[in-house]
Amino acid sequence: MLRLTRTLIGHRDALAALCGVGLKTTVATTRLGWLWWICDPLFMMGVYYFMVRVVFGRGGPDYHLFALIGIVCWQFFARSVLLTAGSLRRNGQLLSHSTVPPETFTVVPVLIQMFFALIGCAIIVVWGWPGIGPATLWLFPVLGVMGLYALALGALLSVFVVFVPDVSKFADYGLRAGFFLSPVLYPAAAVSGSDRVPELVKAVYGLNPMAWGITAMRGAILDGTPPDTAPFLAALAGGLVLLQLALAVLRANRQNVMKHL
Repeated sequence: MLRLTRTLIGHRDALAALCGVGLKTTVATTRLGWLWWICDPLFMMGVYYFMVRVVFGRGGPDYHLFALIGIVCWQFFARSVLLTAGSLRRNGQLLSHSTVPPETFTVVPVLIQMFFALIGCAIIVVWGWPGIGPATLWLFPVLGVMGLYALALGALLSVFVVFVPDVSKFADYGLRAGFFLSPVLYPAAAVSGSDRVPELVKAVYGLNPMAWGITAMRGAILDGTPPDTAPFLAALAGGLVLLQLALAVLRANRQNVMKHL
């Protein structure tokens, strides 16, 4: 992790340029431009609110904010993973003709998606303004921890995508399933507190970092309660370890990756 930090600092100009180009390119892909990144999570929230609250009569009060937080968090995680997974293959020519390390390219999509996630968080904060308090500031470190996991998983997948591009398609399907296996539209307690769910399934479900992240984000914004210290530190440590493993795999295969680009 320290090595990655030094790499990013040493290539900060390239990192800033890549983020700037990536941000402009992402915005330019839609007719609505910046407005799309405000409307997108709201459209999704509207669809699921209608399905859960109106059709099924579930969800309870403030379900619109409840769902919006889950959607913003999941979109940040899923898009970061997929874009990071394809970052090396997508920038193959640039990597082959520059001295910028591959790790730098994997960080760029996560930073760009974090920017858009912060726009979503700003919408939530404005919408739920009466309940906002000091605990709301926890959204930044919680989002940062989710970003660690997204970067780690995306960087690990990026190595395999270089050799087998179809890996990204399988990752896409896995993330689609993950949307429903994470508490995006329902509380995590619906699984952990259910008598119908086997204990082994509960234990495996508890290992999902997004289950902790989305729940912590909702607590900070909706309930005004900061995340418990022990689970936060455990999630942070897990993200750092996973990222270190992903970076080790990337560096160990750097020569082979460069040959295949």
